[in-house]
Amino acid sequence: QSGLLPPKGGRGRGLAGARNKPTTPTDGSLKESTLLSSTVGEGGAQHLHLSSGGSAGGVGSSSSQTQSRAKTYQANLNPDQVDAMHLDVMDYFLKEGLGLLAQDCSNYVEDKTSARYLYNMGRLEYLRKNYPESNRYLKQLLSVDSKHKNAWILRGHAFYCDGKDFDSEESYLSALRIKN
Repeated sequence: QSGLLPPKGGRGRGLAGARNKPTTPTDGSLKESTLLSSTVGEGGAQHLHLSSGGSAGGVGSSSSQTQSRAKTYQANLNPDQVDAMHLDVMDYFLKEGLGLLAQDCSNYVEDKTSARYLYNMGRLEYLRKNYPESNRYLKQLLSVDSKHKNAWILRGHAFYCDGKDFDSEESYLSALRIKN
């Protein structure tokens, strides 16, 4: 489920054809726009601001309706929850092939030793075709969690793309030895 496969047509090509999908409908079917912003208040509490903007183009929506629908939520998130949120967004960006946005999300993660962070960084470096750096993150992850099947698979892909056939085969075999 890593979503990463070795490239077709040879080594060192990384992920071919990164997908860029539009994030909003182009057929005019967008009925309401929503803006989510975040600020940090006293005591480290994070305030999330959700604003609904009514119909697209402003038709049929008055300022008072927009203001009445706008809400401010206060969320007291602990650092683990904040990291999980950033890692979820990072997962999405990596699945869509958006490496720069994934890198931006990684900058906000506090626990840089978590398995999920290390795996995502390995994925990011693989996407960038920086295979030695990808393997560095994956090696660090596997030293902590040797049963991480997707890390072994991705490590095999990175070794393969880097021309290290023996290491690639060993990584794939390690993944096969892991029982579900």
